[in-house]
Amino acid sequence: MATHPFRRKRRRGGSRIPVLLILLAAVGGGFAAYHYYFNRPGEAAIRLIPSDAMLVVTLDTSPSPQQVPVFERIHNALQREKLDTQADQLMTTAFENSTVGKEIRPVVRNDFAFALWQPAGSAPSDSPAFAALIALKDSGKVTDILARHGTQGRQDGLTYYALDKPDVKAAVMGDYLVVSNKPIFLGRIDSVRRGETDSVAQSADYRAARAALPSDANLMVFISPRGMDRMQQQSRSAGVNSPFRNTRWTAIGVTVRNQGLETVWQVPMSAQGTPGAQSLAQIAPLDEQMLRHLPAGAYGMMALSQPGQYWSWVAQVIESDPNTQKKLNDGMAAFEKQTGLSVQRDLVNGLDGTSLWAAYPSSQDSHGVPDGLLVLEANNGADPAAMMAKVRSYLERATVKNGKPGVRFLPEQSNGITIWSLDPASQQQITHAVTDLVTSQTPMLKGPGSAASSANSGITTMAQGKGAVYAEVGKAILLASSRSLLDRALAAYAGHGASLADSPAYRNMRAQLPQGAQSALLIDLPGIMDTLRPSLARTVANSQSGITPDDVARIFGSTGTTGLVGSVRYDGKTFTTTLFVPLDYERLIHIIGTFSGHSQPPANQTM
Repeated sequence: MATHPFRRKRRRGGSRIPVLLILLAAVGGGFAAYHYYFNRPGEAAIRLIPSDAMLVVTLDTSPSPQQVPVFERIHNALQREKLDTQADQLMTTAFENSTVGKEIRPVVRNDFAFALWQPAGSAPSDSPAFAALIALKDSGKVTDILARHGTQGRQDGLTYYALDKPDVKAAVMGDYLVVSNKPIFLGRIDSVRRGETDSVAQSADYRAARAALPSDANLMVFISPRGMDRMQQQSRSAGVNSPFRNTRWTAIGVTVRNQGLETVWQVPMSAQGTPGAQSLAQIAPLDEQMLRHLPAGAYGMMALSQPGQYWSWVAQVIESDPNTQKKLNDGMAAFEKQTGLSVQRDLVNGLDGTSLWAAYPSSQDSHGVPDGLLVLEANNGADPAAMMAKVRSYLERATVKNGKPGVRFLPEQSNGITIWSLDPASQQQITHAVTDLVTSQTPMLKGPGSAASSANSGITTMAQGKGAVYAEVGKAILLASSRSLLDRALAAYAGHGASLADSPAYRNMRAQLPQGAQSALLIDLPGIMDTLRPSLARTVANSQSGITPDDVARIFGSTGTTGLVGSVRYDGKTFTTTLFVPLDYERLIHIIGTFSGHSQPPANQTM
């Protein structure tokens, strides 16, 4: 099997140095260094990287004006927990416990760039060349350190030093320490510094990628056209048609925000000439009022606008491969014959509205299996009710076995709404099936014994009250795992009960979604952790570590503030994916410090 284009062979020290250098820059004490915003040394290193790099990564701890307060909080927490000294240990480890790391660390900034190349003439399975560029406080001192501990060499007029621990070559160029596994790339970087070779910073692709990311992104990843070509080659050799084969570059940016980390991933891809892309570009944005259609109290939710269009995308992508298309067509024909459902007329049309999925605490027991809710909207001309009628009919036919009746759904009318639920015999059949499934997959629950019997009884109890029950509201469908949740969902849908729109956390998460988002993931992580607080209190009871239940419960921030927020949007030109992870930096650093043995009592437990 071919090797991934960015994977290196493991060799003495060489496979560890880039990762360790990234860690060095990521956790060092340089969060206190406040440079001018437009002179960020991590990003400035891009100007030294040759334009044919496949992959470029930069880490810059120089804050923008908006980031200064949060960086100061992080810096103070690192010092309080004595984690700023861990950078020294990482540098020493990166240089395989040699004295080079100890001597270099005091004059190294925590700003960094990294690049990969596939050398000309190399096989796809060959290790790529890499270079790491680390900003320095005192270039002259680092040159003296390298001269004392390394073996001098020359490459295209550049003086470099070979270090035995690890087996890399290093040189000082301006305000940067440059480390590589191949001297020729040190020479090429020096050629860029002298203005004799083009830099990746001069390329239109990199400039477009950088402009697509937040201006104050701290960690950036850029995969160039050469890198994308290499990835496409690997996909083709593996027999996979990549959906992004018309993509020139891709870029990822991670930015430190006041309440957490924001990630933005940009993938430019024109809908013109890209199979299926036009279907995705035409997907409608999410409904602004979607939170009002779900009852309050959810752990989390996922929203998809017109999920049926993703089938059209897949079908058009597969059209380029006749063999795969034939298999798909044969599979569809067999499915339609067996179920009586038409993929296009029933399923795609039934799923052409907005789909909302949500998970809730169990309505039976606070420790029980969570309840689930699915809302299929009838917007965009969709008819989920007609689809569900055919699905219900198929299930009733397909579950008839050996003369025994299959599952049955019984209708009832409530305020003009039809509610379909399983009859008691079907419900009992499903409960037993769930218990048998769990037992069969869990060896300790098999066989005789009071423990197994008690566990099986517990599984049966948790499954009680769970079952498919759904309501037809016009052409829309509300399907829940329990009747009590369905009743709450119907009340919220009609505007009579509390909805997620009444939750400050979900309102804040909704506000964080970018304009035009076509899918979204919203998870109330602080709220989930708050429900776990009693268990956390028992776990850390009598703990001598200094970690409190609040430290763990609020690691994702305070309840009611925000949560994990993800989104995807395609406008016919660019796929934009975002992910926000809420974090209480002080509590996270305190927990890390505790487990690393450098913890100090937190300065403010109520933060």
